Amino acid sequence: MARAKKTQSAAPKSRDFYDKLVLNLFLIHLFGINVFEEYQRHGQLIRPFRRLTERLEGCKLEGLADDGLHYYFHELTEGEFFEFPENQISNEMLLEYEKNIVELTSRINKRRPSPIQWKYYQWLALIFVEIYLDRYFGNREKLLKDLNSFIKDFNAANSGSIEIPEYQLDDLNKICMQNATGSGKTLLMAANFYQYRHYLEKYNLAKSNSGLTFLITPNERLSAQNAAEFNGCGMFCVPYNKDAMTSPATVYSLEVQKLADKDGEKSVNTAALGNQNLLFIDEGHAGLASNTASAWYSARSMLCEKGFAFEYSATFKQAVEGTVHENEYAKAILFDYSYRWFYEDGYGKDYQIFNFPAEEFKTSDSQLDLYLTASLLKFAQQLLIYEQSGNKMKQFNIEKPLWVWV
Repeated sequence: MARAKKTQSAAPKSRDFYDKLVLNLFLIHLFGINVFEEYQRHGQLIRPFRRLTERLEGCKLEGLADDGLHYYFHELTEGEFFEFPENQISNEMLLEYEKNIVELTSRINKRRPSPIQWKYYQWLALIFVEIYLDRYFGNREKLLKDLNSFIKDFNAANSGSIEIPEYQLDDLNKICMQNATGSGKTLLMAANFYQYRHYLEKYNLAKSNSGLTFLITPNERLSAQNAAEFNGCGMFCVPYNKDAMTSPATVYSLEVQKLADKDGEKSVNTAALGNQNLLFIDEGHAGLASNTASAWYSARSMLCEKGFAFEYSATFKQAVEGTVHENEYAKAILFDYSYRWFYEDGYGKDYQIFNFPAEEFKTSDSQLDLYLTASLLKFAQQLLIYEQSGNKMKQFNIEKPLWVWV
């Protein structure tokens, strides 16, 4: 595999939400990678994430090697990463994290009909969570100091074009995973549950963890789907009821629209649930695409004010960019494997036209031309409707139609 070539130090040329992901960059820089310098691979500029993953991308073997450790672990530790002078993740530390991941994976696989074999990006996401939780529970004040030192360097490197405010202690109890749809977010949720419990026990905090654990979703269908996945991973996930008891082994599913100011037939008094809960929030972008804090956002924030939250979405960027939540989520996204990385790695979905006769598609250019022309006209119609509606579409969070030709 061609190695990344360092070029002159410079700030990123683009200035969008991806350039502001300071927590993600902080984790990458712990591996000794200078996230403020540009690197090239095959003559193309690459982002720091690709600098970190370039060895893992080429790892052809998934699962465990003969020594019971992931092949990905060997790809990193037997390579050049741990020769970087600024590296803060030692081989010994990574080995401890890897053993935790192997153990939780074995625990998850006991009840699964087909065992998990993590993709490289899933394994790396778990490593990031290990590093963060170890530092969060081990020495929160030091984590805060290290993050703010990094933000100072980050702001200086971007010469004022991006200005991220410092972290406060209250900012540290939420981490977000921006992973593409289809990349296995629900399995990561289950793994993150076991990781969280591990670090509570490691630092003797399990007894003081008095809150409930909630799986928060937008609707009952998604709750049921995620609960089935959780239960298949050895967890106990059931719908929340008002007689629920605190148990470290139980996860209660609850739809966010049921959170209210008082109890009702289909509503739950949010305040009565306390503020020391552990939350796993699926489709975490919902309720964020505005310049005011929605009731949805306020309720879930109240639930984990003194607890902890994991949030998952493929589209945090689209939801928070340009809103009051932008900096908050730029500082909370721990791992970014959004669709651009997913597609680059060959996991993107190709289209298939199910109602187009296969033989006609092969033999008749006129049929294909007719189909594509109709598609183009349909797109033009969508554009016309959007333009004639003025700003009416914005209130429904509908953006201008996009045409992508590949």
